[in-house]
Amino acid sequence: AKPEVIRFVKYKYRCDACAASAKPKPRRRAAIPRTYAFNKIVAVDLFRNSVGNRGATAIAEALKATRTLRSLNLSTNRIKAGGAEALASGLGHCGTLTALNLGANAIGATGAAALAAAPASPRSHPCSRAPLAAPG
Repeated sequence: AKPEVIRFVKYKYRCDACAASAKPKPRRRAAIPRTYAFNKIVAVDLFRNSVGNRGATAIAEALKATRTLRSLNLSTNRIKAGGAEALASGLGHCGTLTALNLGANAIGATGAAALAAAPASPRSHPCSRAPLAAPG
């Protein structure tokens, strides 16, 4: 075959039947920032899940083991003072947590005091490596 015929078939010829059954191009894969390691949890959102004091106690135990969690949303979860006290005990062990939301829970003054008195662990921002101020 002549080179110009091969070039025409390769680059310009389109079959109507093939074009009609063509599948759409796949979407681009999601990108994960390089600062996040693969299969590591960086945020947990348990908004309105009825966690309660028992769940808060279990989460406090998990906080003692995590090394990557940065944000925890426990708003509207029926957590009371006992659950807040349990969370406070776990906060000192989780050095990466920078955001904790306990809005719309009845933690009361006792729970708030326990959270305020929670031992501050050395926290640092991943970009600047400068220590963050302890909440409160």
